[in-house]
Amino acid sequence: MEDVTQTPKPDAAPESFGKALYRHLMEGVGNMLPFTVAGGLLIAVSFLIDTIGGAPQDADFTEKHDYLSAKMKIKGVSFHYHDDPVSRLEAVFARGDRRTGYFLEQAWKNGCKFDSWSENYSAEGWQKAEDAFREKYGYGTDFYRTRERSYEEVLPWDIVDCGVSKAFLMREMEKAKEAVTTDDCRIRCNGCGVNTWAKCPLEGIHG
Repeated sequence: MEDVTQTPKPDAAPESFGKALYRHLMEGVGNMLPFTVAGGLLIAVSFLIDTIGGAPQDADFTEKHDYLSAKMKIKGVSFHYHDDPVSRLEAVFARGDRRTGYFLEQAWKNGCKFDSWSENYSAEGWQKAEDAFREKYGYGTDFYRTRERSYEEVLPWDIVDCGVSKAFLMREMEKAKEAVTTDDCRIRCNGCGVNTWAKCPLEGIHG
């Protein structure tokens, strides 16, 4: 895995007295006050530009969290992250269709409630629900979670018109792959589709 925590440091001029004083003060504060870093894995949900991309495989979830946990062993810093099993469930329900309702019902029948709290999470109950879902439909919920989708696929939320066009989201996805930014709507209209329904009050006001 690429070490994203290392930042290249170009040759710099000698540190000024003011900067040195500020750095020492901040280091002192850091040693006195507890500092908490919270994180989690990004799950692309309905309508977001990366919805067609598959969520990380189970091994990738664990590897990323273990990597960050090891890197965050810093004096005065505590690192907390969203549990892997809960993140996987969020991905299923965020990207799945109406059939996931059966999965949820089976989990509920197995006693799964308030599972966002780790002390209430029942791995056995969700696994039984997964088995029941696979038996009923012939595939598992990873079909929704890890599978990459094409632009041509009809998505479960295509029946909902949120005002922003699918064509715009596709363009944004391609720009994201190239690390190309999109101008603020206040500079110019980006053609997201909102103006189809109403005049956008932000369009070009700072252009």
